[in-house]
Amino acid sequence: MSAIWRHEEDYALHREYLAGNVDIGTILYERTYLPLCRFIRRQSADSILNSQDTEEVISETIYAAFCRSTSYKGRGPFSAWAYGIAKNKLRDAYREKQKYMKRHYGWSDFCEFGADPLDILIKKPLYEAVRTSLNALPSQMRAILTLSVIEERKIKEISMILGITRNSYFEQYNRAIELFRHYFNKNYHFLCD
Repeated sequence: MSAIWRHEEDYALHREYLAGNVDIGTILYERTYLPLCRFIRRQSADSILNSQDTEEVISETIYAAFCRSTSYKGRGPFSAWAYGIAKNKLRDAYREKQKYMKRHYGWSDFCEFGADPLDILIKKPLYEAVRTSLNALPSQMRAILTLSVIEERKIKEISMILGITRNSYFEQYNRAIELFRHYFNKNYHFLCD
């Protein structure tokens, strides 16, 4: 079956469906549903959308594809046209979920990474404890940990930036780690209780 003939066939089937032939609508549905479900599930696999959100996107896409089907012009397969609707529905669902997460939990940093909500519930106290512990450190220690652990800079570079010797770096780094560990244990247990 050639691609051109398939588009013409889809367009002809589509016109018959619009004319009221429900059986033809069933054929279009059967051709579209399973590939569309696989596409939507694959696209939402590593996002903040859970399985319920994904199923909602599938049903909204199918509904929109058959309700707005008057805009299908046969320039491509009916399923490709439905994929376009699915992309828009996924984008809308993702944005809504992101807004919901930010509004109800204030976790904008996690939303950007596409984390699962359950993952966020587990990591939020950890994230807060790290942030609070870093902020509690004296500025020189905070700078050493930020440059070495977060920014992953080399010891020589950190020594030059902070104007300290290599030996001084190691002494301050070890003290910073000890003090950070103390604050972290205190903050993490407080947040988890």
